[in-house]
This record gives sequence, structure tokens and C-alpha cells, in this order.
Amino acid sequence: MSKPSENYDGYASLKRRYSPATLKAAHQALTLSQAALIMIGDMIGGMIKSFHPHPYYHTFCNHREKSFSSTVSRLHKEGYVEKVQSPGSKKIFRLTEKGRIRQQQALRHIALQASKNKEWDGKWRMVVFDIPEQRKRYRDSLRAQLHYFGFLQLQKSVWVTPFHIDEELLEAVRNARMERFLHFAVVEEWHNDRSLRRMFGIK
Repeated sequence: MSKPSENYDGYASLKRRYSPATLKAAHQALTLSQAALIMIGDMIGGMIKSFHPHPYYHTFCNHREKSFSSTVSRLHKEGYVEKVQSPGSKKIFRLTEKGRIRQQQALRHIALQASKNKEWDGKWRMVVFDIPEQRKRYRDSLRAQLHYFGFLQLQKSVWVTPFHIDEELLEAVRNARMERFLHFAVVEEWHNDRSLRRMFGIK
């Protein structure tokens, strides 16, 4: 399986890497906000109505025009997109730097989901941690990130995945200076992993 941790130059880069069927299954994991950011980034700005004939609008949004418009308005209020005055006096939306970061996260999320359908290399990736109670807030955040990156909880502080560990997760651990509380391992042989493979849909 590929390691979806690099930057992408738009949704088209994913279409070059994964089959339509694989991407279609991965779309189910996207929120409408993520879909909107992907489209705005791909079009390098656009008016609300200009998204409706866009092929990604039909791919992601199922013709939810009113919901899509509300989502773009909310993204604008939250600072992910900005309005720019065009020469024709029409306001168009484009990504801010904050929005560009979130768009890349959405693209990596699609790649992560799509990679789950690619051939497994037979190895398990494990994370074991022992974080002090006074850092409970970080511990809860780490659990949420592990779930986001495709891990499942095996025991209280033991998480496992058959997928490559995303560099974004490793960077978050480094930035929080929590390396001493975590251990990463790659297990090449796991006795009786039938239940694990069933949990991840691996035959």
C-alpha cells in the first residue's frame, strides 16, 4: 500500500493514482466541508454557481446545492476561504493558507481511505503508549488521531493498523514532544491474526 503523506496538487493527482471504484468508496469518509475545500482549491477560486457543473460537485455533493452554499459561507466565516473581487465585479472564493492546509488534509484523508483497498504487505503497525494522567488532554487527542489515521484499539493503550504510519501523525507526536511516551513497532508475523484481518476487512 502507498503511504499517503505527501502534498497533492489537487484531486486529479489522486485520480491518477487510484481507480475510480477505489476513490468512490473513499469519498464516503469525506465531509461536505472537505469536499468544498477540495473543489475551491482545484478551481483556483470560483463563484458558488460555478461549482455546480464541476465534475467534483457531482462526485462529492450529490446535488446538495443549498447545503453546499451554506458550507462555503461557513468556511468563509471560519477563515478557510476568502472572497476576492473579480474584474467582472463578481465575488469569487479562493483558499486561504489555513484553507490550503485543510484541503491537503482532506486529500490525504481520501488517499488514506483509498490505500486501505490496495494490496496489504502482510505487516502490522502497532502503537503503544503510556501517557501520564496530567497530560490526559493530549492522550485523548492522540486517540482521536490514531482513529483518524486508520488505527483500531486492540487494548487500552495499544493500537494497531495494517497500513503505513502516516508522516503527519509522526510529526504531531514530535511537535508535542511526546516521543518518550510512545513506541512504534512493525510486526511481520502475528500468530492467529484472523480476528484482526476480519476487523480491517482483509482476506
